[in-house]
Amino acid sequence: MTDEEADLCPLRCQIPTGRSMPSINLAQAVAIAAWEVFSYSSKNTRKNKAMGGKQLADMKDYMIDVLRSIGFFQDFESTNWESFLTKMLHQLNPPKSMLYRFRQMFNRIHVLFTGTGKGYDKHDHD
Repeated sequence: MTDEEADLCPLRCQIPTGRSMPSINLAQAVAIAAWEVFSYSSKNTRKNKAMGGKQLADMKDYMIDVLRSIGFFQDFESTNWESFLTKMLHQLNPPKSMLYRFRQMFNRIHVLFTGTGKGYDKHDHD
């Protein structure tokens, strides 16, 4: 890469080299940068324990109950909402904190539509 080409880059980094190999080519530099980004993200990612099938089924039931109580469902539905929510929750693989936030969100939706909370156990599945 020429100096002129390098000047076009808005973000650059310097990769130190040794005396035995005073320079590296672009492919080597990209490989080093990609490895650093990959290793940083894997070191700095918190591991959240995903909830099990019972907790996901309970969350799906809660969502369906709230949606039913606010009149979301029509007489004829072309979408199988139970199946959709089950698949969504399993693909999401949420930790306990995310399920709690879903319950909060759906409870607030219930409040907005009905004026009262649906309620939920804040300590579900401890």
